[in-house]
Amino acid sequence: MYQTETVQPDTVVNQAVFSRINSEYACPCDESTMYDTFVIPEKGEGMWVYVQGDEEPYLDLVMGFSALNFGHNHPEIKKFVVEGTERISHIHSFHTGMQLELSQYLSERLAPGESFKVYFDVGGSNVVGSALRLCRAYTGKDKIIAFTGGFHGTGFGPAAVSDQRFLTPDQYGTNPLINDVIRLPYPNPHHGIEVDTCIARLEAALKDEDPGAVLVEPIQGAAGFIIGGEKFIRAVRELTLKYGALMIDDEIQVGMGRAGRLYSIHNWGVIPDIALLSKSLAGGFYPLSAVIARSELFDSVPVQGTAFQSTFNNNPFGTYIAMRTLEMADRDNLFHNANVAGEMLLDKLRFLDEIPWIDNLHGVGLSIAFEIVTDKESKNPDPEKAKEFVEAMFKEHILVYAAGVTRNIIKLAPPLTINSKEIDTIHYRLKNCVHKI
Repeated sequence: MYQTETVQPDTVVNQAVFSRINSEYACPCDESTMYDTFVIPEKGEGMWVYVQGDEEPYLDLVMGFSALNFGHNHPEIKKFVVEGTERISHIHSFHTGMQLELSQYLSERLAPGESFKVYFDVGGSNVVGSALRLCRAYTGKDKIIAFTGGFHGTGFGPAAVSDQRFLTPDQYGTNPLINDVIRLPYPNPHHGIEVDTCIARLEAALKDEDPGAVLVEPIQGAAGFIIGGEKFIRAVRELTLKYGALMIDDEIQVGMGRAGRLYSIHNWGVIPDIALLSKSLAGGFYPLSAVIARSELFDSVPVQGTAFQSTFNNNPFGTYIAMRTLEMADRDNLFHNANVAGEMLLDKLRFLDEIPWIDNLHGVGLSIAFEIVTDKESKNPDPEKAKEFVEAMFKEHILVYAAGVTRNIIKLAPPLTINSKEIDTIHYRLKNCVHKI
């Protein structure tokens, strides 16, 4: 029998014991090495996180990479969780009533009056992989267009379509699926990557390479909330229709209200062939994910076998929480609040424009970001300064992290529930810290 080390009530002892266990037994993944200081989080509430041995909470502006769009331990969602445990927690081969209601809700909200169907799974990577398989099955084509700066997960298929600067061969080994990926530039006019150039490259690739699909994030999450913009996103839709390719809309990080809509792509009036949701779909309490695809795509796949199945797909517990959470978000206008609060917060953060090493403050809804640079004229990324910034914020009990392929973009993703007083708190704490660096 294995024996675990007894953890004493004394916090200092706890820290020492857990630190040793961390170094000996825990996988050194990216998240666990993000900060230089080792702490043990114990409780979360709203936009605050409490750690062991520290009475002052940390202001969380990461929110689990947008997995906690409604904040830590939202009291009403906690009630949904309890209600869910009192129903059926898991079942094979059956659709529960709540799962069917959620399927209808997500389909009708994506494309009113059109025919879509939904497959539920666990985690964003899984639904990206399912979408890729669905496109291959329906079109009979292996090639897919993806974009620089895109991040779509760490599974074998999702890793291939992600920008390889996020998932380097020395981390993940070689991936032969990369050979089927056509990588094109994503618009970023601030850095000279013009929209018209990206559209022209896209049309040429669609015409010459004959891919089965185009996978795009309307707002790139891991890249630093880089906004594709109306002209580009509309062009992706128009060109995929023109050349007979499917459009896959990855909403995993910026969906569920983060950009002010259930589907961020609706900011530009576009309906894709496939939309992908995860992260906050079940309020952060269950890793539910969804593929929402045109009915003919799913209908083209033989029903026998395990084409779209995993042990916890269609989970009744997760789908119950998700449906109740979306009803709550509708009732309280939380997605609209993200737009209002986002505009207020952006306005409050304009002081950052005066900092010589901060550039390109931007955002949609509560997807807000800015760059740490050597200087505003060159716009050269400064990942070392960004790391210094993150650590300085940590010391002031503010949680942020350096994103982007060059690790110099600071993303701010507070909960959609924030009010004007909490916006003032974020403004005050950030301003106080920035001027100390």
